[in-house]
Amino acid sequence: MVRGTQAVDQQAATRLGFGKHLALLQQITRPKPLNVYPDNQTPLAIFRRMQTQWRYAPAGMGAARIVGMDWSILPRHEAALGLDEQARIAVFADLELLELAWLEEHAQLVSEQQSRG
Repeated sequence: MVRGTQAVDQQAATRLGFGKHLALLQQITRPKPLNVYPDNQTPLAIFRRMQTQWRYAPAGMGAARIVGMDWSILPRHEAALGLDEQARIAVFADLELLELAWLEEHAQLVSEQQSRG
């Protein structure tokens, strides 16, 4: 379990309207273990810390959809880690790739759930 998260209470999730999105909620709160190369540890740590910073766009009569990360908080994470300008540029490039991969994976999961009904 990711530090700072709690196990998902299925009854509470249903009462709050997250019932149909419970699989996604569980994936976020219980990520699979990763073996991460040392060069990727800082970008991944920042990305995980920013998981509450997604921007949503309204989808008409359907549910809102995630469109990307809100990067306004990124400088705080970089400062907390003491990253210099060169490291910040490299980390940002890695974060953009992580964001794109996450958005693609999220879209696939949503599509699979919608096809299951």
